[in-house]
Amino acid sequence: MKNIETFHKLVKTGSLVAPLNHQTNQISIAHAISHFAGNFTPTIDKNVLELLEQFDSSDHLLMLLVDGLGMNFVNRMSQNSFIRSNLWKTGNSVFPSSTGPNLLSLSTGTWPGRHGDLGWKTYLDNIKEPATLLKWERSRDSKNLLDLNVRPDSVFLERPLVVEYKLDYVFLVPKEYQNSPVTQWISNGRMMPYDNLSDALYMAKNRIKESKDRTFTYIYWSDIDFVTHQTGCESFETASKLQYLENTLVDFFNNMFGEVSFLLTSDHGHMDVPEDKRIIVRPDDPLNNFINNPISGEEKFVFLYLGDHREKFVDLFMDRFQDYFMVLSPEDILDLSLLGPDVKDEVNIRLGDTVLLSKGVWAIDFRSYDSYKSEAYMISNHGGLTHDEMQIPIVYYRT
Repeated sequence: MKNIETFHKLVKTGSLVAPLNHQTNQISIAHAISHFAGNFTPTIDKNVLELLEQFDSSDHLLMLLVDGLGMNFVNRMSQNSFIRSNLWKTGNSVFPSSTGPNLLSLSTGTWPGRHGDLGWKTYLDNIKEPATLLKWERSRDSKNLLDLNVRPDSVFLERPLVVEYKLDYVFLVPKEYQNSPVTQWISNGRMMPYDNLSDALYMAKNRIKESKDRTFTYIYWSDIDFVTHQTGCESFETASKLQYLENTLVDFFNNMFGEVSFLLTSDHGHMDVPEDKRIIVRPDDPLNNFINNPISGEEKFVFLYLGDHREKFVDLFMDRFQDYFMVLSPEDILDLSLLGPDVKDEVNIRLGDTVLLSKGVWAIDFRSYDSYKSEAYMISNHGGLTHDEMQIPIVYYRT
């Protein structure tokens, strides 16, 4: 109960964002696009209707999902920039504010509590350990999940809305993701690889030009997320990628023709985490004596299986880290609606019995310091509930 009260206090003071706050998110966008595509799902709320009013009458809908483009980046842009001047509204990620959960919510139109993707490492009951779903690998040894007879339909617990689309659609993805089982599942097998963003927009332009019917084109672009993880939110490299995005879009629409509705959004934002805000739990730390199973989640949220050792772990953890993290139970997650209004039993198993949730900038890693520095260290993170991680742009432009 104490941590639930702490959570509400942090939301009230503006330190954290409550996911179920009725803002436009990937679920709203998913159902609006589905209606555009002729699949009249029953989920119509104010946010879906507002989106439909923008583009439902268009001949062509082009959506660009820019991985990692939070509102903190957009707010730094010039008021006269294409992206900033066409900002329609600020939306929210679903929690966890990570790529997998948000791509699945955009695909299925459901909350993570129903579709089951809980972040970079998600515990799977059929293999009894965490899997890195975006890579479709068992986390501990990178073994392909297909070789373990684990297929997307057994992991993702809701169907993608795209299977019911009634128009010409295609998903354009970076060529390194073209063979990913996740990409294949999300796109229902209708995807094309590209080399760079300019290439993807050129492909989209040609599709629109050559089509006599309505079309939907979805472009996923990951460069900003990758660069920001490695160099930070304030780096020259990140600023250069943001400027490349702006310049590429300006050039594209200066040479675009016909009636096209353009929607730009993101899956999550980013937040730099200084080294003094990163907690490293070394292998010889007493906390590890109480953990029964492999750890899943990410550095801003951690899912643990503690069993009979839970009370001892919580006492020791809170004595050391209560200023930085909350300790929640699966029941707390449901009460706070962090994963949506309801959680399937299969998803509840993936939560473990204890959840560590950052109160803000802090991150935690249960690895050796050497491994952390050489393999896992990232300057910027996401996954938590801060405004920088959760708030995303919804940009709309019509030619």
